[in-house]
Amino acid sequence: MDLASQFPSLVSKQVPLGELSCFRVGGSAEMFARPRTREDLVALIKASNAAGIPWKVLGGGSNILIPDEGVAGLVIELSDPTFQKVSIDKTRATLGGGLSLADAISTTCQAGLSGLEVLVGVPGTVGGAICKNAGGKSGDIGPFVHSVELVDSTGSIETRPRSLLRFGYRSSNLDDGIIISAAVDLLHENPDDLVRRIKKIWIERQGHQPDPTENAGYVFRNPRGMSAAELIDKAGLRGTKVGKAELSHRDPCYIVALPGASSRDVRQLIELVLARVEEETTFQLELQVDLW
Repeated sequence: MDLASQFPSLVSKQVPLGELSCFRVGGSAEMFARPRTREDLVALIKASNAAGIPWKVLGGGSNILIPDEGVAGLVIELSDPTFQKVSIDKTRATLGGGLSLADAISTTCQAGLSGLEVLVGVPGTVGGAICKNAGGKSGDIGPFVHSVELVDSTGSIETRPRSLLRFGYRSSNLDDGIIISAAVDLLHENPDDLVRRIKKIWIERQGHQPDPTENAGYVFRNPRGMSAAELIDKAGLRGTKVGKAELSHRDPCYIVALPGASSRDVRQLIELVLARVEEETTFQLELQVDLW
C-alpha cells in the first residue's frame, strides 16, 4: 500500500531526516507524516499495520542516529499544534506529547509550578522525555507523571494511570506506542526561588554539555552506580575521533558530529568505545541513543 496516495495531505516521500536529529547526519525517511489530529494519527498507524509497513515516531531528535541509507517505512512527527497544547488545573499540568521540554518547563514555571525544572537543558519533547524517563542529577520526570494518553501499537487510544506506569533509569514501559499527552502533578513554589534553582541547574548542565553550536548527542548511559564518563576516561578515549565524529572533550558521553561527518562515522565511534571500555574496564556500557 502506498500511504502517500492514501493520505496525500499527510504523507510525503523521501523526506531528509538528518536536520531533524541532534547529530544532523543520516538519510531520508521512505515516508514521513505530520498528523494534524489524533484521528489522523490513529488512521496512519492502522493503515501502516494493515499494510505491514514499519513505523517510528520522531520526537525532538535528541536521542536518535539516522543511518546514512535512510529509514524504511513511515516516520511520524507530532509537530502539529494539536499535540503541543498545555492546560493547567491547580497543580496538575496536561502537556501535549509533541510539546518541547523547553516550552513545558517555561509554561509551568511561569505558573509558579515546580518539578519540571529538573529537565532544564535536556533537549527533546514531552513524549520522548517520559518514554525515556529523562532527567539528570536533580531528578527525573517519571515521579511527576500522573497519567499518560497514547496511541498503542494497534492504533487504539488509551489512557494509562500511574498504577500501570513503570519508570527505571532512562527507561519506562511506554515504548509500545506514541504518547499524545501526559498529566503531571507539580508543586506550588515561590517564582523567585524557582527561577534561582533553574539558573543553577542550567549553569551546572551547560558546564558539561558540548557547545550549543555543535551537532552532538548524549550517547553513553551511566551503568548503575558507575560513571560512563569515568569509564571512558579510564580507557583513554576522551577526544577520540573516527572520521568526522569525535568524543566531546567536555563530556565523553557525548559524541560530536563535526562538519562533513556521516552516520557511519558516529556509529563506528560508538562501537569502538563500547569495545574498548569493556576491554579495559570489564564494564559494558549501554546506549542512551537509539540506532535507527
